[in-house]
Amino acid sequence: MKLAALLIVAMCSIAAPLSALAQYPDRPIRIIVPYGPASNSDTMVRVVATKLGDELGVPVVVENRVGASGVLGTEWAQRQKPDGYTIFVVTSGTMGVIPNIQLKTPYEPETFVPLAYLAGGPLFLVTYAGLNDGKVHTFKDFVAYGKANPGVLNYGFGTPGAWIITAEVVGKSGIAAIPLQVYASEALAMPDLLTGRSHFMFVTYSVMSGYLNSGKLRVLAVLDEKRSEVLPDVPNLKELGIDWDFGGWVGLMAPAHTPKESAEKLSHALRKVLAEPGVKTAFQNIGMQTKDMSPQEFSSFIMDEMRRYKKSIEENNIPRR
Repeated sequence: MKLAALLIVAMCSIAAPLSALAQYPDRPIRIIVPYGPASNSDTMVRVVATKLGDELGVPVVVENRVGASGVLGTEWAQRQKPDGYTIFVVTSGTMGVIPNIQLKTPYEPETFVPLAYLAGGPLFLVTYAGLNDGKVHTFKDFVAYGKANPGVLNYGFGTPGAWIITAEVVGKSGIAAIPLQVYASEALAMPDLLTGRSHFMFVTYSVMSGYLNSGKLRVLAVLDEKRSEVLPDVPNLKELGIDWDFGGWVGLMAPAHTPKESAEKLSHALRKVLAEPGVKTAFQNIGMQTKDMSPQEFSSFIMDEMRRYKKSIEENNIPRR
């Protein structure tokens, strides 16, 4: 009799988690964005969240946890219970740059569970329209002014990747420029650029698009191997004699030890959402392009990006801090 009771208890203990797993998800899912509202990452995730909730049959809530160029939110997200109900945004900054420039990163990128690559897109070189009394109209003008006035140009940046990009482009252009300020986000850097306190910066299309008709900015180049669909008249760096491109990207991952079955269900649902024409169009409107990747492909992509940034940081003698 006791043996039969023990068997029943054992069978129930096995069946309970299996039943819970089969019902996943059965409550709201959180997506942690380690950047502020209206950032590129935040904009894209909010496009995805509603449709992902419809696909999974539960609400999907976006939560911003801002600070330290994405480090605070990423570190917080990795400490959450790995049950499939908390996932988080990763970017070229948090996965490619931060682990290579910080002496100690409070999270381990290699342990995260890959879910989906959302989209990628280039940055644009944008200058204050009044630079050199309004005489800087092209990239050639920009370089000529920078060479004629070493140390006069200054720049701000709101993402860790922009620091590396500036070092690359400035170095390959042969000009000298000094960093003005590190901003909490690209959006917070724009007021200083619009007023001329800072002279140039590298920024995503979604952040600068609202100011393109203001007459206060000039877009000189796109940091990509081809021209941008949203600004086709702007030359790419290769056309301008600099054989280098930068592609920022955004993806979603889960904390280490998230159940395989939950991760697979999330990944499948996300890839289905990302294939929708409406989602692709929404991303294209902010200068980002979707690309379907399996979780394994996304993981390999991230490792390649980490190696790429490590090489760039070493070549430009950017100190770890």
